[in-house]
This record gives sequence, structure tokens and C-alpha cells, in this order.
Amino acid sequence: MFIDYDPTGAVMSMLMLMLIPIIILGCIIPIILCVWVYKDAEKRGMDNTIWLLIVLLTGCIGCIIYLIVRKPIGGEPKAPSSYTAPTTAQATTPYEERAPIPPETEKPTEKGKKFCPTCGASIPEQATFCPHCGSKL
Repeated sequence: MFIDYDPTGAVMSMLMLMLIPIIILGCIIPIILCVWVYKDAEKRGMDNTIWLLIVLLTGCIGCIIYLIVRKPIGGEPKAPSSYTAPTTAQATTPYEERAPIPPETEKPTEKGKKFCPTCGASIPEQATFCPHCGSKL
């Protein structure tokens, strides 16, 4: 009752033990890359479905191309259909830095209303501070 030693069987089993993790990683890494590219392209305002297909078909090369051509985060904002551009009265700078509206461009006052000389917003006549920009009247 002797068991014969088979050196080729031992070598084959060692190769299989090394190949199984490589095969598993070869399937998991592309999936992780595809998910990352899909989410990143969506975050940057790019067409994420096309980039997902490119990375699926080309693998790491498609991912490298994506890294080269991708837009900054946010990309081009998708404005709603009712979007209107902000006017000069709705400036984004702090109210101290805003230039006052010249008197010739001020709007005529309505009954019980006056306009802020800093931002041009309509405010109640008895107000001492502008509720829009906070400047003292």
C-alpha cells in the first residue's frame, strides 16, 4: 500500500491555486473600473453610458482615455428650462463690494415703496436697511 508520488500533479495543483485568484481579480477589477467611470462621468456632467461602454470594451485603455479627456467636477451645469440669467441687481459679490446704482438709472418709486440705492431692489418706504443686500439706507 504505497502511494505513488506524482510530481506533475503537485505542480498542476499549485498552478491552479495561483491562477484562481488571478482569474477572479481579472473579472473584479474591470467591473470596479466601469462603476467608477460611470459615477465619475455622471458627477462631471458627461455622458456616463457611453464612457461605461468604452471602458467595458477597451478595459484599462478606455479608462486612461477617460482620465485624459474628462471635464472638471460639475461639468457644464444642466439648467432647468425656466432658468433666467441673474441681473446686475442679483450680483454674487458681497454687498459692500457692489457699486451703487447711479441716480439716473433708479426706478421711479411706487406708492409706499422705494428702491435700494445699492442693489436696486424694491423695499418698503419705512425701511432703514435693505432686506435684500443689508445696506443702510
